[in-house]
Amino acid sequence: MTYDEFCDKYRRVKNMYDTHACFDGCLFETYGIEIEHVKEVHKKHPNLVWTVIEGDDGELYLATGYHWVNRFGFFITEKPWSEDEINTEILID
Repeated sequence: MTYDEFCDKYRRVKNMYDTHACFDGCLFETYGIEIEHVKEVHKKHPNLVWTVIEGDDGELYLATGYHWVNRFGFFITEKPWSEDEINTEILID
């Protein structure tokens, strides 16, 4: 799946705390009120959270769920990922 296909399929939620957030206003940061919001969503609806991860090659990837290591930020989506999509990684090109 491409990043554009991901955006079309899962429909990212806009960051209501930062109207100038990266990725068309949809990236949630890893600190402050934004991470607290991500944690709350994850607690109630874990399948709506995706982590943007920086890989060893410097590329950015999307991974299902909430991850701590190498995290760059988070997306919250309107549509949940399914259990058969767990461990999915999508290159953000």
